[in-house]
Amino acid sequence: MVKGGIGQLVAAAGRAVPVKLNHAVTGIAWNTPGRVALSGNWGAVTAARRIVAVPTSVLAEDVIRFDPPLPVEKRAAIDAIRCGQFMKIGPGRLNPCPA
Repeated sequence: MVKGGIGQLVAAAGRAVPVKLNHAVTGIAWNTPGRVALSGNWGAVTAARRIVAVPTSVLAEDVIRFDPPLPVEKRAAIDAIRCGQFMKIGPGRLNPCPA
């Protein structure tokens, strides 16, 4: 058991990690080996690694420009995602969510 919940453990592990919230990314350049550049109306940042949390609907709508463009198989996988469909899973239950 973790006092205060597992969120406390995650928060402690990530304390030293710089996090930027509410920074919409409109461009991801990944054409330089070992580097990735993110950009948006807030400016740009380049680093060896980045984590970008993106809703599938944003990927499906091509809001983010990838340079170079994503490989065909990755683009096809994104296009195959059916947004808005999910299931709630609880102990001893498996119920589709109402549409």
